[in-house]
Amino acid sequence: MTDPEDLAARLDRITFLLVGVVVLQAADLLGLGPAGLILFLVVGLFVTALYNADV
Repeated sequence: MTDPEDLAARLDRITFLLVGVVVLQAADLLGLGPAGLILFLVVGLFVTALYNADV
């Protein structure tokens, strides 16, 4: 039987990879280039900070 925490860690890694692929595809589709990737990075860090904040 698989440990639930191990399964959750695997799903987290898969989710991060999928989000990374979607961000790269969106930047390419919109023609944003390196500046667009930096923008996505800054927005992603901000959203992650809000998501993980203890409010």
